Amino acid sequence: MTQEERDQKRRTLHLYDQVQDGQTRERQGRLRRRTIWMRVLLPVLAVIIVVLGSLAFTIWRGIIMNRYRSDVELHLLTVSSEWPLQAEYQGRKTLVSNDNLNRIHWALTLSQINLRLLEPQTNGAEEIHLALPTGAVYTIAPETADPNTAVIRYRFGSERRTVSIRGFAVLDWLRRAISEEGITRRNRVVDEFPVVYGEEEEALPVAGETGSGSVAAENRSA
Repeated sequence: MTQEERDQKRRTLHLYDQVQDGQTRERQGRLRRRTIWMRVLLPVLAVIIVVLGSLAFTIWRGIIMNRYRSDVELHLLTVSSEWPLQAEYQGRKTLVSNDNLNRIHWALTLSQINLRLLEPQTNGAEEIHLALPTGAVYTIAPETADPNTAVIRYRFGSERRTVSIRGFAVLDWLRRAISEEGITRRNRVVDEFPVVYGEEEEALPVAGETGSGSVAAENRSA
């Protein structure tokens, strides 16, 4: 190999090294730019996901709570003198007068009621049971961790819902509404309920007759 050929080879290798160095720097530059973009975009995407998730949850919870309140309205509209609301508290059974339904409707549909995704612990000895002609059952009890919070468990067919409300003396008002004295009119105390609501052959459909017009009007105005 002549000196000229060796010089040509060195120049070729030097040029190749320059090209390789340029490509390496370019790759490193792209990697740095990508890293910078990732550091900027990831927090932004995380914030967007959290905001959208919170918004979706708020909308979903609003739909669920509107459905819950509508169900309360529909179930109470089936109550009549022939199909009264049945209540039980600490073993005492009462057939609730229609005149006391207003306060029960108020207690079950307060705007401050919150949806509970986790089942809270409650005081079973203080449970209030309300059964309606449609077969819907509401069980209300104070929360163990906070006795000032009323936990409302709703059951209708396969549907289950748990909500709660803090304050407003909800439990006290419900106890008064279903007591023998009632709030507006006395309730009828019975040893046993003449009809067990919730049995398929006895339950009224939700979209059935609404009973007396006064009861429907009272509930709508509550």
